[in-house]
Amino acid sequence: PVPLPPSVRVTTTPAPASARTLTVSGPRGTQTFPLFDGVYVDAESDPTCARVTSTHDGSQKQHRAQWGLVRALLNNMVTGVTHGFVSNLRLVGVGYRAATELNEQGRQRLRMKLGFSHDVVMDVPEGVEADVPRPTEITLSSTRKDVLGQFAANIRQWRKPEPYNGKGIFINDETIRLKTVKR
Repeated sequence: PVPLPPSVRVTTTPAPASARTLTVSGPRGTQTFPLFDGVYVDAESDPTCARVTSTHDGSQKQHRAQWGLVRALLNNMVTGVTHGFVSNLRLVGVGYRAATELNEQGRQRLRMKLGFSHDVVMDVPEGVEADVPRPTEITLSSTRKDVLGQFAANIRQWRKPEPYNGKGIFINDETIRLKTVKR
């Protein structure tokens, strides 16, 4: 079961089996997800928790995977609409800097200096908020864990942490072991 705070409401649309959706609404917004055939979410019988059930055979790997995926997504959606998710990025390297600005449409974007001859400019996706408390730190927050993680990974792709000098973009408490120089 997925525990539900009193401020969260979980509903499923009683549409044809191929168009059923799961909707979770709370104080920080609303999220939806299309349900698989044979996977059902029961939130009406007990208002304090939601139960994910399946009509498929539990011995098949794909059916167990769909059941577990829906349960994990439901848990992430409940956490997202109540508390939200935060990811902290650290820029480690001489001259590595970041700043936020607005683009022509008024949406937020990140401008980073990462040792290239040009600045790296990335538009912040819809639903993600970026904050730069210090020039070498980026704080990303969102109600959707998947969008937040993907955007953090896209930023990290510009300068992955390298093991010889220890420079790069680190997500949350990520660390690397430094290697000795080959001689």
